[in-house]
Amino acid sequence: MISVMGGSRVLYLVAALLAALPLLVSSKENFNVEVELISPWPSVSPVAELFELMTDFDPHEALSFLYDLTEAAQAAPATSRIDIAFDTLQRFIKSPLTLTFLDMCASNHLHSPKVEMFRTLERDALAHFPGLMHRCNSSWAIVHPPACDGGVPSGMPISACDPVSLKEAVSRVDRTVSAHMDRADSPWCTIDYPYGFTVVKHHEHFMRRPAVNQTGRPVGMVVVYGDLEDPSVDGMVSAVRAMVDEWDRAEGSMGMGMEWGAVFRHGEMTSSARRPGRYDYLSGFGMELAVKSSEYKAVDEKDVDQKGGMKAEDDKGDRDDTDDDEAVEDALQREKESLTDNNGEGLEGLLFATLGSRYPSLTPHLAAYQESLDTELDSDELLKAWQLEKLGLQAVSKAMSSTNPLYTLIQIGQNFPAQALRLSKVSVLPTVEKALNRLHRRVYERSTFLSLNGRWARPSDLTTLQLLKDLGPVFLGLELLQRLGLPSTAAVKLLSSSARGMEASRVDWRPRKDEGGSVGGMAAIFDVTSDEATQDWYDLSALLYMWPRNLAPVRAPLYQVVMVMDPLDGPVLSLAGKMLMRRLPMKLWFAFVPSTEEQPDATWDEELLGAPPAWVVAARDAIPSVAPSSRSPAFISRVIAECYGQLLKKGKYKTQKNARKFVSSLVSLVTSQEKKQKKAAAKDTKDTPPLHSQQAPTTPPTLTESEIKKVFVSSGGDQPLWDTIWSGKVHQYSDGMAAYVAEKGLQSGTAMVNGRLVGRDRLLATDSDPFIRYMQYDQEEFQRALMTGWLDEDTDPAEAILTDGGFPSAYPGIVPLPEDAEENAPPEVAASTIGPATISYANVDAGLLRQLPWVEAEPESTKDPLLPVLHTLILPLPSSWWTLLDTFADHLLDLQKRTDTKDPHAVKSRLAIVVADSPDDLPAAATAAAATSVLRACLQVAMRTDDAATAMDEENEASVSAREKLKFLRYLGMTGRTAGAIKRRAGMGELSAGEVGDLCRMGMAKKINPAASKRLVGEFDKVVKGTKGGGGVVDGVEAEILRSVDFDDVTRRHPGEDVALVLTNGRKTVLHRPRDAVPPAVSSNTSSSLPAPSPPFLPCHVSLLEYLAHTREGPQSSRESITAILSNTTTDPYLIASASGIRAAYTAHNTDFWSVPEQVYEQTKGAIQLHLAPVDAEVPPPVRIVGVIDPLSSVAQGLLPIFEMLHICLNAEVQVVLNPATRYAEYPLKRYYRQVMAWPKRGFFNPTGVKERATDVPRAVFSGLTTQHTLTAAMHVLPSWLVRAYEAEKDLDNLRLVDLGAPNPSQGCRGTVRAVYMLNHLFLEGQIYEFNERGQPLGSPAGVYLALQKPPMARFPLPTTTTTDTDAHNASMSSQNRTATDEQQQQQEPPPLHDTQVMRNLGYFQLKANPGVFVVEIAYPDPATDDNPPPAPVEISSFFTQPHVIKLQKPSDADAAKGGDKKKSGTSGQEDKPGFWKSLTGLFKGENKTTDVSSSCPTVHIFSLASGHLYERLLRIMIKSVRQNTRCPLHFWFIDNFLSPKFRELISYMAARYSFDYQFVTYKWPSWLNPQTEKQRLIWAYKILFLDVLFPTWLNRVIYIDADQIVRADVRELWDMDLKGKVYGYTPFCSEGPGSNAATEGFRFWKQGYWKNHLGDLSYHISALYVVDLKEFRRQGAGDRLRSVYNQLSRDKNSLANLDQDLPNYAQHDIPIFSLPQEWLWCETWCANETMPMAKTIDLCNNPLTKEPKLHQAKRIVKEWTDYDEEIRAFELEVENMFSLDQSSVANDTISVTVNPAAESPTGSSSRQSRPSPPPSPPSSGQHEPPHDEL
Repeated sequence: MISVMGGSRVLYLVAALLAALPLLVSSKENFNVEVELISPWPSVSPVAELFELMTDFDPHEALSFLYDLTEAAQAAPATSRIDIAFDTLQRFIKSPLTLTFLDMCASNHLHSPKVEMFRTLERDALAHFPGLMHRCNSSWAIVHPPACDGGVPSGMPISACDPVSLKEAVSRVDRTVSAHMDRADSPWCTIDYPYGFTVVKHHEHFMRRPAVNQTGRPVGMVVVYGDLEDPSVDGMVSAVRAMVDEWDRAEGSMGMGMEWGAVFRHGEMTSSARRPGRYDYLSGFGMELAVKSSEYKAVDEKDVDQKGGMKAEDDKGDRDDTDDDEAVEDALQREKESLTDNNGEGLEGLLFATLGSRYPSLTPHLAAYQESLDTELDSDELLKAWQLEKLGLQAVSKAMSSTNPLYTLIQIGQNFPAQALRLSKVSVLPTVEKALNRLHRRVYERSTFLSLNGRWARPSDLTTLQLLKDLGPVFLGLELLQRLGLPSTAAVKLLSSSARGMEASRVDWRPRKDEGGSVGGMAAIFDVTSDEATQDWYDLSALLYMWPRNLAPVRAPLYQVVMVMDPLDGPVLSLAGKMLMRRLPMKLWFAFVPSTEEQPDATWDEELLGAPPAWVVAARDAIPSVAPSSRSPAFISRVIAECYGQLLKKGKYKTQKNARKFVSSLVSLVTSQEKKQKKAAAKDTKDTPPLHSQQAPTTPPTLTESEIKKVFVSSGGDQPLWDTIWSGKVHQYSDGMAAYVAEKGLQSGTAMVNGRLVGRDRLLATDSDPFIRYMQYDQEEFQRALMTGWLDEDTDPAEAILTDGGFPSAYPGIVPLPEDAEENAPPEVAASTIGPATISYANVDAGLLRQLPWVEAEPESTKDPLLPVLHTLILPLPSSWWTLLDTFADHLLDLQKRTDTKDPHAVKSRLAIVVADSPDDLPAAATAAAATSVLRACLQVAMRTDDAATAMDEENEASVSAREKLKFLRYLGMTGRTAGAIKRRAGMGELSAGEVGDLCRMGMAKKINPAASKRLVGEFDKVVKGTKGGGGVVDGVEAEILRSVDFDDVTRRHPGEDVALVLTNGRKTVLHRPRDAVPPAVSSNTSSSLPAPSPPFLPCHVSLLEYLAHTREGPQSSRESITAILSNTTTDPYLIASASGIRAAYTAHNTDFWSVPEQVYEQTKGAIQLHLAPVDAEVPPPVRIVGVIDPLSSVAQGLLPIFEMLHICLNAEVQVVLNPATRYAEYPLKRYYRQVMAWPKRGFFNPTGVKERATDVPRAVFSGLTTQHTLTAAMHVLPSWLVRAYEAEKDLDNLRLVDLGAPNPSQGCRGTVRAVYMLNHLFLEGQIYEFNERGQPLGSPAGVYLALQKPPMARFPLPTTTTTDTDAHNASMSSQNRTATDEQQQQQEPPPLHDTQVMRNLGYFQLKANPGVFVVEIAYPDPATDDNPPPAPVEISSFFTQPHVIKLQKPSDADAAKGGDKKKSGTSGQEDKPGFWKSLTGLFKGENKTTDVSSSCPTVHIFSLASGHLYERLLRIMIKSVRQNTRCPLHFWFIDNFLSPKFRELISYMAARYSFDYQFVTYKWPSWLNPQTEKQRLIWAYKILFLDVLFPTWLNRVIYIDADQIVRADVRELWDMDLKGKVYGYTPFCSEGPGSNAATEGFRFWKQGYWKNHLGDLSYHISALYVVDLKEFRRQGAGDRLRSVYNQLSRDKNSLANLDQDLPNYAQHDIPIFSLPQEWLWCETWCANETMPMAKTIDLCNNPLTKEPKLHQAKRIVKEWTDYDEEIRAFELEVENMFSLDQSSVANDTISVTVNPAAESPTGSSSRQSRPSPPPSPPSSGQHEPPHDEL
């Protein structure tokens, strides 16, 4: 290498190279392309992003980070705040890898949208305080007083610009509200969040969280806005921090008059202090330059001069020398960054980066020479077939022969069109070919599949931003483990060695072995292996040949279905009857159990509990006597269950038939009774208006003895058996089923399909069949298992499906239903929630846990150390949770009895109890608080360890064993539950403090040895009497634990409910139940908008938690893996348990474990293995990527650079098998590609490797492109992004070397094409479901319109109040605020930001949004559905928008009939009202030199689309021709996705000149719709697939006209044309008679073959012009039907060759087409020349015979086209000359962003030339009329 040469030799060689440089570089002309992506919001401070990252990692420490940051900044004002932020961060984050990860997140602006969300709230607030930012610094505050009735002056929020005024405002509000509340006639003040304060549900930064609705005090809020990079924020934060401390002290002394809260929110700097960066340069995208297919090439010739180069640029006048200097400096910097050493390999033996660093003055020449060497072998020469054949083998051979295979593969893949010729000359290594042939025996060639840390990873998800989001839990776990005191090596190893997590969707449904394989002692009612009707079905091997989604008729029990139901539950019972009618490859069990018991247990068992206290006896005597009812619904349910069991018996085929007959007859009986009861209920309540706010309870049908007996006897039962069953003497089967249901933790109204839980709502849904859905999933698994040999004829499918185990039981808070994970996930799960959204973990410091009093239990005679499992039970006193005490005590007592030392799931359990304060909003709050204090004292005394007891009492007469403590807990739980039930039955309320004390003393006396009991009772009495002071108060340890688990937040999420929490090795299980509710035996049948109450928590559920804590650990058992890893670190059980919890939380996130990639890698020869070992071999890699990848695939083009970054920055290990094809018949890649990502800027880990790659601006750079092909640019972004070209001079759809001007004589470079894209919008996708009055899903509603709005507090002005306080400051503020408010109140409610119609396809909808807080509302609500709950706020705070689910309650029939007339009138009003947008028509009109516009005719709406400068030129001419011939007002709609910046800028001037309105519309391709990858086909798809959702809902008709058409008639004729009820009208092709062009007859494909047979007598229509009746189109759901047909046909890539035409023509039988008159579309290709004079439009169709270019065709055929073209071109020049329109370059560092609350996109300006704003133009959305960037 040249770097090792002597200095003189280097200088000599460099001089020689420079002398020859002109000769070397002039041989190849080339050009460069540079692309950047910017945000639509102003740049975000990196300090703010670090704060958000810290919040994600540890919300509790984030506030400390904020305080430390502001203190450090105040102490060192001259130091860079970003440096201070990173220094502060290092005090909280210990791991260098985690610090590097956070730096990567900040560099890639992962949290930029979250900061922007808070800034939008600031802009909304500023709307109420006009001019505030002119007086304030960037940091300011709002004081939100409580909203009080009666004219309190503080009801209006007050603004403050500095700490002094803030303190004054808070003090005055406090005094005013206190004085108001002290008045005798004081009206109410709200105890909820004050009016005007919008709560950010998931991301609010509370400096003090107020006790909303809990203290009974009025609530005020202080909101601080500030930019953390601005020094003015420091003083405000310090001031609020001091106020928070003062409020806390006042609350502790009970001297707080009102409840105060405080939050910090990000704000913007004022214009004078704004940072240099005007916007964020975004990364995380891919940029391609694809070689354009010759079929779609279309270049605008006016951009090219006659010599093939660009037209010479006119002199634009004097240039700013400063700008020139900056441009030169910028170019030098880019050249310096482009120099590379190729990771030590060099280029042709030269290390250019090393040379550049040694000789900076030679940088430009070195860059040019490097570029020439890199491009000299590039060629557009088409390879012959034999040269293409082995490109894959040659690529792998070249990479594996190099010293850096990954870098080589990256270069090959990213520049493949230029590398192909060079690659074809590489010799193939024999070992590579041999290894690939062996690999392809097991793996499909060119396939790609990967795992990330053992978890299946979709290649499409492995993007930069998605990976940073997904890896958050890894580095959070790493950091938490190191905070426990583990060294980094042990922490990384502990996480990296984690085994898979249990699949959170399967329960082991199999019963215990002693039940003989039956469910609750019951045999299956249907078994496919014994049923007579399935005798002719196939064997298991036939499954291989079945279509995946069609259930195969194989005679094997593939599906094990268990249905649990109350036999009186009509809907579920009916579904069971339908299941019996099906013949599927399954076993089917029914478990009949009653859903409710008659009465709660209120019987004091003296034999078990001893004599009751006197107050229990008194309460028991006061219970009103109730006549015993042996015929309760629960009794009837048990009788039916026993009848069913006796008939089925052992499951013989004959008894199965009897049982089926019984169930079928029972279904008929129950459903008929339900109908009778409903009819009677409707008759009784016909005059009573329904109460929508409360759901009427469901009453089980009443069945008589004779009715049940008749069904039983007719099904094969006999009279004696019936008498025994009815008497209650036989209950074998009913008890067995009840025991099975309890053991498995199941609820009535649920089912299991191969262990997958199906909840009641999903079970009764009408939109999909959950049984078939899950069977289809599992059938695909079985098919894969058969192919791999995992399953065969001798394998029991039930055993095979549970090979990896299953949950031993189910519980809603522990084993979530699959639909819970889909529907109940919050909008964004922070990284601090390590596990999935439905599973939550808390990180509690091991030191805190160590200080709690624990009672321990472990199996006897256990020699090996067991995994410690710590159960922390957190509960207040409320009566719902007494049972938890005996539940846990029973479990631990049973654990102590176990002697099986070989139990693989044995653990060492410990229990601690923390008694939280009782809620303040209880009816008898004072009584509950006193009783809670006594219970806390009781448990603190009884559970205290012996060591602690000895320290407090020197006598220590006797110790208390763990067994005695557990027996005491069990007794206390049983007596508390029973005594509470007796008192409630007697109407005496809950237990008092004295009564709780009595039960405690009784338990100590009965369950603890006498000596210790006496001591404990004395100790307890002392504490209760206060002689030792505060024993019953939450101490510091308990308070810190409550804070760590966010118990206040847990209770806040369940208002009006009793809440308890079980913490098991960090895993949180929340139990909640409505107050005064009787705990159900299984569950309730009713549905509610609130979460269903928690079912009883049983000992089996404690075992489930321990099972999960154990099995989520190492490959075999957790005690082995953790012991091995931590053996040299710690043996502390509390630390091990905490580490186990953190590890389990991380593993819970990895539910999609997949070992296949690792197996393939291990079995593959090294010749095709690419292994990147960790950079630091001493540290285990926290990230491990294993898999198979095709290096010559579009996937590899994006993934390999990401692998390189993870490897260098995060010590990742990469192990992949290279899997190209062994033979190619065509080019595998036809594009250049760049993956754009920002490397971290600070090297906390591997600083050398990291800092070499860091850049200030992430951009896609294509250097030295020599291709003569036409290239088309496309950006690959996240699915939720909408990007568009924002600044670009060149035609990005048709990039050609020849268009870039004359080459530089010294370098051969024709220049650099620079483009700036903008992230225009983030899309919010979602689904809407309709439910009936019983809460059952009905499917997707039809005809629903949704609107995206600001929250009410941001949309409407705040209320004004009268001033009674004489304080001048407050009065002035109120006056200031009222001024703005009075003006705003004169305005009507603003229009929605965006609206849309919901697709019937899956109930899908999408709305455009950018970061902020919004609500999704029903746009035009049906009066009958007005009582649906108000919409919850939607927070857009991430680049990843989570699906938003809306549940809509359908009105009952009576409600629907009542509201029918209103609905009709409301709908018609919505359709006819002019709306905001129509009020704007005429605003953008200018002088029309051609046509007078008539105001008496309707506005004609036309939509079109274009891509590339040529088609945009044709589009402008089409517009001109329409305007020339139409007198009516015109409104054009342009699909925004494909337009260039040039068109967007010119159209506004053209609209003003030619008097028309216009608007940009767009729609993101739905994720569920089969995608199109070819750009032209994508354009075609947009013409037809989204007509119902593309336009605003008020638009009822639109005309489509192709860009390459010329209109010769008034289009009002089309606008007024009657389509005869059809949804659209097209013009038929000229196909018959004299009007047809005979020369192209052979190309009329629709007249032959498939199309002829399909169409029959129908015509085939052309899609260049058509009319759409949007109102009818939406009413008929035509869009949904077209999308369904498209999804079916597009599976075949050869179908829909002409997508926009073929689709509507194919669907004619379902969606008829109205045929427009033939003269409305004439095309030379298909129509005779004789008919041209009658043509009303002329289309420039492609001619398959001549293939004549569009422009030549236009000039030859259409005589007026040249005049139109010249007029439009002259107009463009006029605009350029008049307004100095300069698009010669993009000055990236000088584009400014102006943010207005009404604008969502920045406006661009160049520093070289002042560019005035064009005339106003309509908004870019396709909805009502939101103020957008174009307006």
